[in-house]
Amino acid sequence: MKKYILILLLITTMVPSVVFASWWNPFSWNLKNVFNYIFNIKKEQVIESPSQKDYINEDELSTTNHNTTEKEDNLEISDGNAKQEELQDGKINIPENDNQSVKKEEINKINEAVNNNIQKVEQTLDLKRIEQEKIENQIRIEEQEEAKKKEEEETRRKEEEKIRKKEEQKRLEEEEERLEKEQKILEDEKRETEELEAKVKKVRLLTEEMESINYDCEDKRYEYQKEVNDIEDKYYDDIEKIKSQPIILRAMNAQINQKYTEAMEAIDRIQTASIRLENECKQKLNLLKREIDSILR
Repeated sequence: MKKYILILLLITTMVPSVVFASWWNPFSWNLKNVFNYIFNIKKEQVIESPSQKDYINEDELSTTNHNTTEKEDNLEISDGNAKQEELQDGKINIPENDNQSVKKEEINKINEAVNNNIQKVEQTLDLKRIEQEKIENQIRIEEQEEAKKKEEEETRRKEEEKIRKKEEQKRLEEEEERLEKEQKILEDEKRETEELEAKVKKVRLLTEEMESINYDCEDKRYEYQKEVNDIEDKYYDDIEKIKSQPIILRAMNAQINQKYTEAMEAIDRIQTASIRLENECKQKLNLLKREIDSILR
């Protein structure tokens, strides 16, 4: 793209330059000299332009020097031709030595201008190279800082991720521990509930057994009392007679005494059995009560 722009610029500049050069001195410049002159001027403009970003290498400098030398030669020939024409026309008469000194002076001026241009180009190149190095160093520093920043961010992200994982692991462990505690509490409650249900069931069974013992004892008491009542009913008349008779007469009536004795012995036997039954019932009920108390304690 730069090449095309340079060619277009040369073409647009070359036409008026050729026209003007032919207008004021049609014999001093040919097309090749005009092209070289324009090309050198454009190169100097490109080199000295502050917006130009490319650098001129050694080949371009040698080309510039070559074109400048060729321009000097052409200038000498043109000046020689012009002075010869003036001499032929009789307009001027300059000695040969003066002509040579003028040419040398012009050549020296041109060489000095070329050297100045070369120095300017070299200075410009040095400045641009220094500027480019500064830019590259700045870019390198920025890249290093950016890389360091990214590395720090990555390290910080990894640390944060590591901390987050630790916190998550800790939270999971705490949650697992909490669930285990809750599970243990539920198991303990379930076990206590089962134990309590078993106790209640056992207490119920013991209570039923106590009630059954009470019923049995009550039945036995009723039976003993019934036997006593039957004996008393059976021997009631004889006993009343014996009770109403004096003691002397009781001893004399052996048959009545025997019946009375049998009745008393039967009653005593029933009462003894009843007492033993009461003791057994109390003992059983006390045992059951103590067992119920131990269960409910």
